[in-house]
Amino acid sequence: MGRKFKFIILSLFIISLFLILNYSIINNKNKLNSDNYNNNNNSNNSNNNNNNNNNNNNNNNNNNKSKNNNNINNKINKNKNINNENILKKQYKYEKDKISLLESNFLLRTNGLMELKETKILLRKCEYVDLVYTWVNGSDPNHINSRRKYNIDLGNQNYPSSSDDHNVNNNNNNNNKNNNIGNYSRDEEESNNSIPEDDTQRYRDYGSLKYSLRSVRKYAPWIKNIFIVTANQIPSWFNTSNHQNVYFIFHNQFFKNIDDLPTFNSNSIESNFWNLPEEVSNCFLYLNDDLFFREPVKVSDFFDSEFNQHIFESDEIISSYTDIENNERLDVWAKSLVMSNKVLDRIWKTLGKPRQNAQHGVQVFNRKIWILMKRELEKELSMTSSNKFRTVNDIQIPFTYNQFAKRYSQHIIKEPNNGYYGLNDKNLNKTFQEVLLNKNKSKTICLNDLLGESLDKNTSLQIFNFFESLFPIKSPYENN
Repeated sequence: MGRKFKFIILSLFIISLFLILNYSIINNKNKLNSDNYNNNNNSNNSNNNNNNNNNNNNNNNNNNKSKNNNNINNKINKNKNINNENILKKQYKYEKDKISLLESNFLLRTNGLMELKETKILLRKCEYVDLVYTWVNGSDPNHINSRRKYNIDLGNQNYPSSSDDHNVNNNNNNNNKNNNIGNYSRDEEESNNSIPEDDTQRYRDYGSLKYSLRSVRKYAPWIKNIFIVTANQIPSWFNTSNHQNVYFIFHNQFFKNIDDLPTFNSNSIESNFWNLPEEVSNCFLYLNDDLFFREPVKVSDFFDSEFNQHIFESDEIISSYTDIENNERLDVWAKSLVMSNKVLDRIWKTLGKPRQNAQHGVQVFNRKIWILMKRELEKELSMTSSNKFRTVNDIQIPFTYNQFAKRYSQHIIKEPNNGYYGLNDKNLNKTFQEVLLNKNKSKTICLNDLLGESLDKNTSLQIFNFFESLFPIKSPYENN
């Protein structure tokens, strides 16, 4: 029993010693793992800190680079702006006006041409009506010299002399004229379009735009925005610091082909209307500066409640069968109408279809129709744009637009609402009296300048007094 007991005691001691050693090894191993884990974490944290420091350094470097780049860009832009401003001041200086155009918000697209995004126009609807004018101060010596230079360079070969004018009916108001197919008799307004392009009547400015703007405020105050399309000119009477809802668009800011400029052709200017700035509403009225509102008008005089447009046509019929080669009675304007009708016959595969001409008055335009015109007549509009003076192959815009509107849109045909008056040296007093009385209740009137090449002081004073009596209330965008 003693030996056996000793053996048991020894076995228990050995087992206890084994357990103690094993526990110590395991504990040291765990401690080692824990230390390694902590070391790794510390190392990772250290690396992360280093990475963060590096990132911070990179960010600081990037920020410094960005600041440097911004400083450089600011300097470059500042220099560009200074250069641009100097160029613009020289380019757009007009009479006594000194305008810092880059600081002005009465100009659209001061950065130059931006081609229209057609999809945007096609997707948006009419919500209000704007007004677009075309205006030129043909009395500006720079404009006169430029016009004469290009007229001489082109040899003036496309334009008949005044001897090509034909006998006309002297009745001023042309609302009730009948013209037969093939005969193509012309009214006083159209016949005088055959005057030489170097004559001053078509381009002369005697302040009509100022009074037309007064008529808008008096009779069409619902017009939202007014855009004046000009050849880099600002009227001397215009108050640029209080322009309100009036904006200027220069030709080089919407012409598709800048090489077509300068131009002295209204068809050329109008042929680029598809590319007017997006700020111009889809629905707008188009006026020349010799058009005036004479009676109160409403939106419903030009559009229905859903902004379907009204179309105003004259009684004049345009026929493709009219002989324009051998008919000396026809001027360039008349011949281009016939050519425009032939173009429509070709693209729409009609055979000599007679079509009515547009009235000489306010034109009602929808920009979606303009885009359709541009797509179907791109080549013809481009050619018209390139013609610096009126030519036989011009697309006649009001006539052609009306045909597109009738073909592709909901529309309402309306009786002409415009009274036309040709101002000449013999009928001035009589015409002014008729306009003041407005017995025909014309909504709008056109006072076409058919006066002599130079206006004497008495005639100028007579015109001034007439306009002041008709539209005496100054608009806020006139200088004092």
